[in-house]
Amino acid sequence: MFRARDEPHFTIATRSNRSNVIRVIRLFSCCGGVVITRWAFFVALLSSSAVCHGASIDPQEDVLNRPHSEYDQIGIRTGGFTLLPSISSQLSATDNYRATPDNPDFDVSLLLTPDLTWKSNWSRHRISGRVFLQQSINAPLHDENFTSFGANANGLYDISANSQLQISGEAARLAEDHKSLRSFRDTIGPTLYDLLNGRATYAHVFDRLELQATGELEHRTYHEAVLVNGFHVSQHFRDLQMLSFSGHGEYDLGNGIGVVVTAEHDDIRYDFRPGSRGFINGFTLDRDSSGMNLEAGISLELTNLIFGTIQAGYLHRNYVDERMTDVSGPSFDADVLWSITPLTSIEVSGKHYIEESGSTNFAGNIRTDVGLKVHHELYRNVVLRSELAYGHFEPVIGGASGNEYSMLLGARYRMNRRVTLNAQIQYSRRDASVENLRYHATTANLGLRYGL
Repeated sequence: MFRARDEPHFTIATRSNRSNVIRVIRLFSCCGGVVITRWAFFVALLSSSAVCHGASIDPQEDVLNRPHSEYDQIGIRTGGFTLLPSISSQLSATDNYRATPDNPDFDVSLLLTPDLTWKSNWSRHRISGRVFLQQSINAPLHDENFTSFGANANGLYDISANSQLQISGEAARLAEDHKSLRSFRDTIGPTLYDLLNGRATYAHVFDRLELQATGELEHRTYHEAVLVNGFHVSQHFRDLQMLSFSGHGEYDLGNGIGVVVTAEHDDIRYDFRPGSRGFINGFTLDRDSSGMNLEAGISLELTNLIFGTIQAGYLHRNYVDERMTDVSGPSFDADVLWSITPLTSIEVSGKHYIEESGSTNFAGNIRTDVGLKVHHELYRNVVLRSELAYGHFEPVIGGASGNEYSMLLGARYRMNRRVTLNAQIQYSRRDASVENLRYHATTANLGLRYGL
């Protein structure tokens, strides 16, 4: 999104302002203004994080992601790079780890993640990356233990003052979440998969017009799954390769409003296809497909309070197998941030799209997802989180329909430059037309991150 050249910033209250608020509250309290006192107290709470603030903030940043230099990890400078090593631990407890409709399994897990992030300190061009290792330790469900790892790199080449080329790559071994609708059902232990991804984006700015072109290639290879009855099932029927191209244009009309146009095309090819071992002609679906999505809308930068994009358009997906009906219809994609106060941000998002499946019997789901996030900076180093999410899914062919819900409450405490604490509790639920997809679970997490 285009930024105003002389964009004003919010100025946050100082200690003296808080003292004045307290005096006003006491005055109203003495005069019997009970209702007004409560409202004044609420306002004081919203302003409480201003106690130690004496600087301006960027309203375009969600308060959860807003940088505070006094709490930034220092890292280790070596040559033209900064290394940022850290280790994170997360203790979780859930009443339904495998997301089953009945006989849920209670589990406590410890997730350890040492990682190394690095970035260049160059005045022009940039390069950054991350290497990580993740170990999950579970009890009493020891079969759910897993190890994942990966690395990624991102480079930005400044061709000129108005042109940039960004190239990124990732290679990782990851674990599939049991709660994901795409996950393979009724397994002991998570299904592991290998991910390879490469992406390149070229961007150029012509005064008020910004254009971007992106190409991306991704390949996924799935490992063997173990069912609850002990049988081992090959997951190679899920191996796929996706090639996509997209173009994005944005024209700044001024007064905080821009026009946005996006076009996308992708091809998905599965390794498991006619001629493959185990593929039964006339019964197994050939899930290869190609799709396109055209959307147009507006970008917003209104009164330095509301930022984001809202787009709507048309999607179409064509399937190779004649038994699957091609999908066509409206699409939308929205993400709007409202800095309702300097210390509180509200983010609303929504998307309508097609999701691939983890089965040979149906091609996937048409999904509509919406979300609401409210984040409040209680103190400069303490952020409170409340988040809601809703999703509706319908099968392209031969599957189940239903709804998914999620509610989260949490907090993050930056103790200093090195130590960060996180705590949250989340309730998630899926209601579906078939019983084996239904579940509900409550999960509590407590996390600690230490960085040099």
